[in-house]
Amino acid sequence: MRPLTRATLAAALTLFASAVAACPAEACAPAPHQGQAVRIVDEEALIAFDAASKTEHFVRRATFHSTGADFGFLVPTPAVPELGEVDDAIFDRLAKRLEAEVVVRKVGIDVRLGALLLATRSAAVPASAQATAVRVLAEQRVAGLDAAVLEADDATALAKWLADHGYASSPTLSKWLEPYVAQKWKVTAFKIAGGGAGETAARQLATKAVRMSFHTDVAFYPYREPEDQREAMPAAFASGAPNARSLRVYFVGSERMEGTLGQKGGAWASVTKVAEESDPGLVASLGLPAFEPSHRWLTAFEDTSSPRPGTDEVFFRAAADSKPLPVPPIVVDEPRVITIPIEVFPLFIAGGIGVWALRRKRSNRAT
Repeated sequence: MRPLTRATLAAALTLFASAVAACPAEACAPAPHQGQAVRIVDEEALIAFDAASKTEHFVRRATFHSTGADFGFLVPTPAVPELGEVDDAIFDRLAKRLEAEVVVRKVGIDVRLGALLLATRSAAVPASAQATAVRVLAEQRVAGLDAAVLEADDATALAKWLADHGYASSPTLSKWLEPYVAQKWKVTAFKIAGGGAGETAARQLATKAVRMSFHTDVAFYPYREPEDQREAMPAAFASGAPNARSLRVYFVGSERMEGTLGQKGGAWASVTKVAEESDPGLVASLGLPAFEPSHRWLTAFEDTSSPRPGTDEVFFRAAADSKPLPVPPIVVDEPRVITIPIEVFPLFIAGGIGVWALRRKRSNRAT
């Protein structure tokens, strides 16, 4: 078997990274039309938190599978958010921080024939009767999405407003809205256009990265979702859509962070992939308003739990372990290669025969 070269290893790792990136999670609450189904199959989120001003910048991009011509999704926040579009490339830059260094260890010896020249090897590489109960605080178009920031005094009235404006209406969605209404949170309703009317085949739709900046005492990820969305994949997606759900959250702040399910510190089924101090250039490249370059700690989490226990939000706090957690290197063992030039190979053969003959002669004398 031919030894694994660095070039081959680099190509394999590139393919592996592409496959992982294609599956980076259902948050918030998709709200399709009646009789249609929507499922988030790919999601990445960036949370940048300034503890001094208690400002969270929440950036998200996602890929959906939908059987509807268009659909909406809802994002709850404790305060009115400022909305903006962000360059998708920030997630590519963040993903590079999770790339492992390839360390090649030389073990054993592999003798090969080759040319006389030494070979080189490559390195790794509107107004209505419910207006008083539901208030539209802001409307705008951002990143190709129509967004409405809503405030409500009654979850049933809010669910009716959503139904009247082309969003989903169901008992589970109304129940999902209840705690946000009770706590006076705002709900931003986004609507995405997905194709022509009357289409029923599931297809893939993607959103651009959207930033939501808002005031909050504690940084959080909107992890809670309606009960029927925490169950198995809908029958409409029994074929042609990935069954796995995976979530990647990047957190940028002044220290290493950890996430808990709920304010009381419940366990969040995630893995911390990296926690390290980043360079100011990375923070500056995120394009976030009023965010100090001193917030250089990057903590990355991955959640692949299925079904997902989305019964509460994920809240973030300073980690008990403040030590950096680098990405472990990938160690590959390769044999040491000794190349014997073809031009001098006959001399090695002749020498070997000579040594064999001399030993045989001595052996004969001894007997």
